[in-house]
Amino acid sequence: MLLNVGDYEREAERVLDPGRLRLLRRRCGDEPTLRDNLEAFSRWQLRPRVLVDVGEVTTATTVLGREVSMPLLVAPTAFQRLAHPDGEVATAPRAAEVGTVMCQSTPRA
Repeated sequence: MLLNVGDYEREAERVLDPGRLRLLRRRCGDEPTLRDNLEAFSRWQLRPRVLVDVGEVTTATTVLGREVSMPLLVAPTAFQRLAHPDGEVATAPRAAEVGTVMCQSTPRA
């Protein structure tokens, strides 16, 4: 089961050939957004709650008025064809299958 970024990185090492993996890491590994996100998420703490009724738990929410199955949107990350021959074209239907959306990237200003 893939639960965090490290799990996905290990899975990529397992399924991608070394040349493609090296290219992805070179293009994505030093991105300032990645560093910012890792730093921001490191400040969040999950606090377990005990003796709370968990009979009906859901991750569903709304994003910009649209219901989604979880608070996660899938974004094009460039070079997705290095990992899958159909790249972003294959990603959008998979996002829909799990009840979320693929968002649009925007060019840097």
